[in-house]
Order: sequence, then C-alpha cells, then structure tokens
Amino acid sequence: MFETLNKDKKIFYSGGIALNVNWNRKILDQGFKLSIEPHVYDGGLSLGCLRFLGHKYGIDIKISDFPYVQDDQAPLKEPTQNTLKTVSNLLAENKIVGWYQGHGEIGPRALGNRSILMNPALKNGKDLINKKVKGREWWRPFGASVKEDKSSTYFDLAYSPYMLYTSKVLTDQLPSITHKDGTCRHQTVSSVQNKIFYDLLDKFEAQTGLPLLLNTSLNTSGNPICGTFEQALTVLKQTQLDALCIGNQIFKK
Repeated sequence: MFETLNKDKKIFYSGGIALNVNWNRKILDQGFKLSIEPHVYDGGLSLGCLRFLGHKYGIDIKISDFPYVQDDQAPLKEPTQNTLKTVSNLLAENKIVGWYQGHGEIGPRALGNRSILMNPALKNGKDLINKKVKGREWWRPFGASVKEDKSSTYFDLAYSPYMLYTSKVLTDQLPSITHKDGTCRHQTVSSVQNKIFYDLLDKFEAQTGLPLLLNTSLNTSGNPICGTFEQALTVLKQTQLDALCIGNQIFKK
C-alpha cells in the first residue's frame, strides 16, 4: 500500500482500518514513520476537521491534556499517594479494580482514565476477568499498560501510547495479557502523558516487580465506556468487580 512513499516522511492515516493493530505493526516494521491518533473512528471527525482548518489557515491548534478530553463527569479530587498505595495493594492481592480518573480518553481504547485493572501475571486472569466482569468472547485478548521507560523489557516495541500496535511479549510471566500468537496490544505510559496512572504503575512495580497492568475499558460487554460516576458504580454493583476508585474515593464490596 505504501511502497511508493518516501520513508523519510511521516505517514498520517485514520479511519476504521487504523484500528487494525496487526496491519499497523506491519507498516511500522517496513520502516515507515507512522503516526496514528487514538480517535480514528467516526467520533474523531470533529477533531480531524479542526486540525484540517488549522493547517489550511495557519492556526496552531493545541488541545491540552490530549487524549483525555471527553466532555464527561470528572472527579473533583485526584487520588492521594495513600489512595494509590491502597489501590496498588488491592491489585497486588489479585483483585480486579475499576479506575475512574480525570476526563475520559477519546477513542475506543482504555488509556488509564476509564479502565479496569488487574495483575497481568495471573495464570487464569483472562478467564477470571471475563467471567467476573467483562463477559467478552473467550478468544478476545486483553491489553496492557506499562511504564514507558520499562516497555522494552517486556515488549518489542518501546513506544505505543495509544494501544494501536501489536507487540511481541518478551516473557512468559504475563499469561493474562499474552495472546495465542505471543503478542499483546500494549500502551506505554509516561509521567508526562498521565502522571496519576504512571504513579500507580510505579507503586505496583515497587510491590510486585512488575511495572505493568492488564488494562481493559471500564464497561461491560455491549455498553459504552463509563462517563459518569453512576455508570461506573453500576458496573461495580452489577459485576464481580472487587473495588472501584473514583478520584480519591475507593468503593469496595
């Protein structure tokens, strides 16, 4: 598809095809400089039009806190270090925890503000989270979020902030996030991109030695990602989710 293009130039592309993580990785591995934004579905058309008009008329369009720009309900308080430690303890105890912080991320991937999190080292973790919370088809894999500075230790792709590429898993210690073909759709997280989520990953690493978590969207099968406290609490109530952290408040069963 891109054989005639200059590999020294960056390629931007969008639309539903850009959600094909295997295709994206093949293009990347051919040496092309590929750039894909997380809002590559119909919901991203408005931002695409804005970017087009900015380029056409020479206007520098800046969107702060991108990609966490959903117009949804956001907690008034951020989690304290004690709250982060408590959530990390729960995850280290192999609990399944809902995670609701700031404004939601645009696009279909959970990127650390509207997530369900779990220890990725659980041997039967995929079946467990499906049975207790997600209710998805058995063959669908789960993604992971990893500290960007540790990504190369666990995956063969060092930078992937929006979960839009497959990567080879470099260890056999992460069965919950390793697909049948030995790959994972992972997200790299930096302290600049999402400090709160990075700090949680950091605390989990301090306890378990693993700087990464299984990360799937905060919703149940067939329902949209939660955008209000009520929706998130409904997931907690109607599933076997062990706990839910909204801002600085933790709800347990």
